[in-house]
Amino acid sequence: SLELEKYPPMASPSSGGTGKLLPKERQRASFKAETLEEILYGKAGALSARSDPFLELFARPPFNDGDMDAFRSYEEKWCKTMERTSTAVEVIRNNPKLMMSHMSQKVSMRELFPTGSLGIHFSMFLTFIRTQASEAQQKKWLGPAQEGRFFGAYAQTELGHGSNLRGLETTATYDKTMQEFVIHSPSLTSMKWWPTGMYCCTHAAVMANLIIDGENLGFHGFMVQLRDEEGRVLPGIEIGEIGPKINADLTNIGYARFTNLRIPLFNMFARAQQVTPEGKYIKPASKAVSKFKYISMMNIRVDFVFGSFDVLAKAATIAIRYSCVRQQGYKRNDQPELGENVVLDYQMQQYRLFKALSLAYMFYWNARYIRDYLGRIQKGMMEGDQAAAEELPE
Repeated sequence: SLELEKYPPMASPSSGGTGKLLPKERQRASFKAETLEEILYGKAGALSARSDPFLELFARPPFNDGDMDAFRSYEEKWCKTMERTSTAVEVIRNNPKLMMSHMSQKVSMRELFPTGSLGIHFSMFLTFIRTQASEAQQKKWLGPAQEGRFFGAYAQTELGHGSNLRGLETTATYDKTMQEFVIHSPSLTSMKWWPTGMYCCTHAAVMANLIIDGENLGFHGFMVQLRDEEGRVLPGIEIGEIGPKINADLTNIGYARFTNLRIPLFNMFARAQQVTPEGKYIKPASKAVSKFKYISMMNIRVDFVFGSFDVLAKAATIAIRYSCVRQQGYKRNDQPELGENVVLDYQMQQYRLFKALSLAYMFYWNARYIRDYLGRIQKGMMEGDQAAAEELPE
């Protein structure tokens, strides 16, 4: 075909002579790639069309050198991601169309430049405000948070416990005389450990056990300011960065310890439950509503599965494409002029690579199903249908 004719047929100093192999393999497909793209991402071309209008805004420093991140030290990567994030905030503020597309989740920053850990602010932290804050709290916090006037972490996991919420040790004791909560880390294992973005965030949604008159009422969320307007850590708070991990790309993963830190009564997330100034606890309307507190963590778990799809799909694509252009072993040893076998034609290679490819699709469809499932529950709850949360697991 004309598509194949443009590739050099023979090896040369500037070509391995394999340029035609990948287009030839694509022509053998039993389906149209455009149709598959439409099934996965909507109307053909919609995936690129979402971000393409804004790519030019990020085609400059500090965004356009992500290929060098692998060669940077841990500290250099941390500084680079902070530079990109702060610059991106200014770009978004100066481009209302991009801001609206981002706020409506039509465009992800990951499609535009190599992002850092502060993406947790736009996922878990904002979701928690939207779903757990009262109307008065949303009026105070949501607008500034959406505009990046402050950045928040989601502080649930502790050194001793994570998803076992009943094992969390951080306490929030209500002081009636001052109408304040006292946030405290009573032990080493109670320090918040691994919250993404914690080291450089100004605020955090802190999960702690609510204690009133000595009674432990279970975990609740509290808005805690970590730093003042100059970026200095507030008294009663210790914050740090936990350092290099197995995945060296993940910087800005922190820890926090609280020592009798006082916050206003207003700062307990109060959409479903409240504490009166006199110290009376008003329970959620139902157990189902109480389970809705998990929604931010559930959403981020879905992101983990989407992330697994993303990296596995990329790896499988690279390996499969290479296996289409890599030749190994003559088709007939007595007739080398017939050429070599393409590596992908070997059944063992197909078994290994197609298994990885199918697993990537499995991740995608499962994540999409759960995302839609949680979205339906969240929509129902936000519209006042308390029964919507009854589908959530314990």
